[in-house]
Amino acid sequence: MSPKPAPKTAEVLAEMLDHVHYEVQQLLLFAARGNVHDAEQLVRNSLLEAGLVHIRCVIEFLGERKGDRLSARDYVPSWGWRPDRQLLSMNQLDGRLAHLGLIRTQPGHRWDVWLDAQLPRVLAVFGAWLIELEGRSPALYRDFAAPRAGRLQITSRDLVGTFG
Repeated sequence: MSPKPAPKTAEVLAEMLDHVHYEVQQLLLFAARGNVHDAEQLVRNSLLEAGLVHIRCVIEFLGERKGDRLSARDYVPSWGWRPDRQLLSMNQLDGRLAHLGLIRTQPGHRWDVWLDAQLPRVLAVFGAWLIELEGRSPALYRDFAAPRAGRLQITSRDLVGTFG
């Protein structure tokens, strides 16, 4: 039996924002490199799989609350975005990527093409959420956007200006 998850206190939410930052940072790093350059197949596959894992984390964060998982609504309760059918196809990642699901025997779609198409959409939505966070909790926004050693500076203006 799993231990009961910690309540989502202000302190826990502040700490978890660093994890949200990491997921978006990894998506931005992937977007800069992509999966179509002249890299070895192993590197291409690894970049693609990493990008898929990170985009799924960010889509789930932006979507509805689920159990003990962190949600954009924990920071901005009025946030109402939900993933559309195209983004929900990421649910196939369980059986197609993370697990040896029988769905792998069915013709699949090209995850590289899907990721390249959905990445700008997800980052634009995240940028819109950051604008909402900035209005609701300027201190948390400043902490999220603050430059720190070893991490990208991510601001709402950068995301909306580039992907919105």
